[in-house]
Amino acid sequence: MDGSIYRFDSKSRWGRVIAEVDESIHCVAISPNSRQFAISLGSGKIEIRQLDNTETLQALIGHVGPVQALVFMSSGTNITSTGNDRIVRLWDAHSGDRKLNLHDHARAVQRLALSPTSDVLLTGDAFGNINVWRALKEAAPHK
Repeated sequence: MDGSIYRFDSKSRWGRVIAEVDESIHCVAISPNSRQFAISLGSGKIEIRQLDNTETLQALIGHVGPVQALVFMSSGTNITSTGNDRIVRLWDAHSGDRKLNLHDHARAVQRLALSPTSDVLLTGDAFGNINVWRALKEAAPHK
């Protein structure tokens, strides 16, 4: 993994490097309005970037080790992440504030699925366990 971000033309199928990062990129997510995208880096850092020019808008710091999955919530204002640290985190995508930490997995959390209304989240860990989290919209802020 070289940490390059490419922009491809679907007609010509040619791509060009539009940004590079100093770490490996583990996963990506795109916002519902297709204006931003998020990348997770090997250190556990998440960067939210502008799609048109790849400018970094926000850096989310909190995971220990690689982030395995990212998903924007339907409003585009929040993003959920999971990682090797066994924590599911809900972030404010604009301010970078951590809104919620969910702890219940015994192993690395590798999978995320979010309902279209963003009120139900499924998380899956390395043991094959699935957790169902409800009422994320009303979740209390992280202290």
